[in-house]
Amino acid sequence: MKKFKRLYKRTKEEFIRIRSIEFPQIMKAELYKGTPLSNMGFPVIILDNPKGMQPDLLTGGSSMPIVSEKVKHFIEASSEGLFCEFVPVRFSTENNDINSYFMLNILDPLSCFDFKNSIYKLANEDPRSLYDVKKMVIDESKTNNRKLFYMYEYPVEIFIEESFANEMIAFGIDNIRTLPLIGEK
Repeated sequence: MKKFKRLYKRTKEEFIRIRSIEFPQIMKAELYKGTPLSNMGFPVIILDNPKGMQPDLLTGGSSMPIVSEKVKHFIEASSEGLFCEFVPVRFSTENNDINSYFMLNILDPLSCFDFKNSIYKLANEDPRSLYDVKKMVIDESKTNNRKLFYMYEYPVEIFIEESFANEMIAFGIDNIRTLPLIGEK
């Protein structure tokens, strides 16, 4: 049985951080839907601490992950590369020493929320109206062996197979943090 986690980023004082992200209007309407975004322009990022250390995953501003070239290459070389798009971002700063970063857009969200074994409420009949989730269970039979994905029913978080997160860390990708699924110890 595979162990899935929620993917987060660490916040450290010495890292550059995102103060805000401005998305092109057409892109804003499509975020978290798993549709391609690369032909919709570029997000513009305003940074806090622009002279700080540059981690592989930037924190702040949005739950859309902003990742380094190292993360991009790692994911593209894996089977998960087929389900990911990397949209270049631009920085609104005087510091020209900032490395290349990309917004990670995970395509094709999976409908794998286990409604039978999870504890939750629905605001209406739409499965995407989940709220007050007390226990989250992923139906592994519906993950199609994916290791990194958005869940159709809960699109605001990224889910990652624990072994894939460990591979990323072993590869030297920094600033990764995983948390248990809601309700897990």
